[in-house]
Amino acid sequence: MALIGNALLVLGMLTLGSYNTISSKLRYQTDCPALPTGWHTFNKPWFTNLMMFGGEAALLMPVLYRNMLKRSHRRLRSAKLKEELLMPPRTVPSYIFAVPACCDILGSGIAAVAMMLIDAAVWQMMRGAIIVFTALFSVGFLRRSLHAYHWFGVALTVAGLLLVGLAAVRDGHAQDQNSNDATLGVALVILAQVFSAFQCTLEEHLLTGCAASSLETVGWEG
Repeated sequence: MALIGNALLVLGMLTLGSYNTISSKLRYQTDCPALPTGWHTFNKPWFTNLMMFGGEAALLMPVLYRNMLKRSHRRLRSAKLKEELLMPPRTVPSYIFAVPACCDILGSGIAAVAMMLIDAAVWQMMRGAIIVFTALFSVGFLRRSLHAYHWFGVALTVAGLLLVGLAAVRDGHAQDQNSNDATLGVALVILAQVFSAFQCTLEEHLLTGCAASSLETVGWEG
């Protein structure tokens, strides 16, 4: 049963992630009315980034509602006894999410800018660079030890990224126009993954042993 649930979760993530990528690319290729007259392409990646963080911040509403319920209703005696026997988790101040939120802003914003310059398929595959940078940050900052098969997977990822990136750049130079856009787009999406990987690593370091749910983490970062 757990295997089916995990398979459905992975399938849902792949489906919704693909839809998000395609819809974002179509949005940046859409012509919209301009003021005072005329039409222009909707090339506003930072505006869409702002909308995303607004949606994340909206998750604070159920978090605040849940906290109100916790304050109004006392826990059962067994739960109190469990808290006395076990070390309670640390409470998380809201300012602790400031640095991860800045990394999230830069990572998602720069990636959105890169999407306007390269194909959606290339953009999605180049985002796999987060695997490489997360592995490096985990070893460098979290002092994790990776096994040989981990490094083998990282090496395969690097090889795949090189092939995809070089193919995108060569395809861009083969066309007469926008030859430099592919190079800049690939560089920007890789840079965005540096911020995203540092965000994941920093969140793991800061929130280990803390009483912070996923809703609260995403909400405060928004």
